[in-house]
Amino acid sequence: MPPTPMGSGRVRPTGVSIISVLYYIGAALVVIIGLLGTAALKSFVGGGSIINIGTTIFWAILLVIVAIQILIGWGLWTGKNWARITAIVFAALAILSGLSTIAKGGFVTIVIQGLYVWYLGFNASAKAYFK
Repeated sequence: MPPTPMGSGRVRPTGVSIISVLYYIGAALVVIIGLLGTAALKSFVGGGSIINIGTTIFWAILLVIVAIQILIGWGLWTGKNWARITAIVFAALAILSGLSTIAKGGFVTIVIQGLYVWYLGFNASAKAYFK
């Protein structure tokens, strides 16, 4: 995918476009996992009022996560520096989380999120796009 020219003369680096799209994909996956989890819970337990309250809380949390992911994806796509900083902070937190689960596949998380931190935090063309 070639870099996309912006109205201000800036060109979005391909890596920024990829990370932005990955945020959108992540939001979609959260919704899909939430739907599958809700369906599984209802099929195993039934539909009691406690389950309905728990499901409502679960979906409220998921929708906040989805909204944040979409907002960051949009912010990266449009060159908002707050989105770059937020993505770096979230990636750093994911790295710390991955350290606690390194034996269970956390290494993959550490590598991917480390690439986000490196690219958004230290790559000259990516940093210049957000100026």
